[in-house]
Amino acid sequence: MLAAVAGSNSVSNVFKRSSPELAIAAWPGQAVAYNSIADRFGETQKPSQAQLRRSVSAARNALAIEPSNARALRTMGLLAERKAVDLDPKRLMSLASRYSRRDLATQIWLIQDAAKRRDYAAVVSHGDAALRTNEGSRKLILPVFAAALADPNMAPPIAARLRRPTTDWAQHFWATVPKTPQSFSNVPALLRSLKATNALPDPGLLADIVAAMISRGQLAIAADTVEAALPGKNIIVRSGMNDRQFAPGKGPAPFEWQYVETGQLDAKPVRDGGLFIDVSRSGGGMVGRRLLALRPGLYTLRAEIKAEDAPQKEVPFIRLRCAEGRTARDFAFTNDKGRLLVNSKVDVAPECRFQWLELQSPAVERIDIRSSELVHLEIRRAS
Repeated sequence: MLAAVAGSNSVSNVFKRSSPELAIAAWPGQAVAYNSIADRFGETQKPSQAQLRRSVSAARNALAIEPSNARALRTMGLLAERKAVDLDPKRLMSLASRYSRRDLATQIWLIQDAAKRRDYAAVVSHGDAALRTNEGSRKLILPVFAAALADPNMAPPIAARLRRPTTDWAQHFWATVPKTPQSFSNVPALLRSLKATNALPDPGLLADIVAAMISRGQLAIAADTVEAALPGKNIIVRSGMNDRQFAPGKGPAPFEWQYVETGQLDAKPVRDGGLFIDVSRSGGGMVGRRLLALRPGLYTLRAEIKAEDAPQKEVPFIRLRCAEGRTARDFAFTNDKGRLLVNSKVDVAPECRFQWLELQSPAVERIDIRSSELVHLEIRRAS
């Protein structure tokens, strides 16, 4: 008996997919088959009146069998929108959403309807419902939400949703933000509004956002983003076009940052708000040019190169070049009892918070700094 029922259900499922009419003839109580017929009107851009009538009839039959059938309610709502039936499409779609929030087509319709009515809170609410129940909606809805940060009407309800600890799609949202440059200017304000509830993006995702801003030349916004998420902290960004990476540090504050490039550079935050770069354990890797993000203020720049590794005729120097204003300052190494040192004050202006740090020589455009040459390099807040 059980085998017969199982076989019957199996055949029924095949007929539902391939021939709903046959499924209805054999199993007239199957709402799914009626749904398949009802949905056919959407297969063409301009369905005929006869097709619309068939769809209405099939949807009604499905609802007669199963009044809470969300798919049939959604289909009836779409038919009502086409004036094929004298019913309120929004009420039907709301009923469909109440019975099944997993139906993405229903949520998209409700999002679009709310957008037409300029009900921005409803747009976010329906988007949240789709994101919670249908992972496939992320690629569709999250880019829209990320781009919507540029809209002052959409940003507040999005921020309110992100502040909720139960919003399980928040980190996926932040992963989308680097791909929506039109919204970059609104990111700092959003981060400040989230900081009180500790609803910030994960460190790696925040790093991706900052790197995307830098790559598009929006350095002032990138600096403001760093300050909004990490007030009082400095960061360092690798200069490679496709390889900027941060990693969470182990400093005294919960959001200290540490840049780690395996085998090449170890940069650690220090308690006074500066950044200490130690290459003594870098294993001979290249340091090269680096982009520093520094808070405005006075710093002390210290560096040392082993005298035996330095060029004999040309004395190298460290160049700090303002990435935003393109002004540059050079700090020459001086010989102090056989040690080549730099010990200088650096004033970081508000308009030059991003500084390219390079080791140069008058003879060549740039020297690769290696651990065998550079004893240490540090930038600290001046005492």
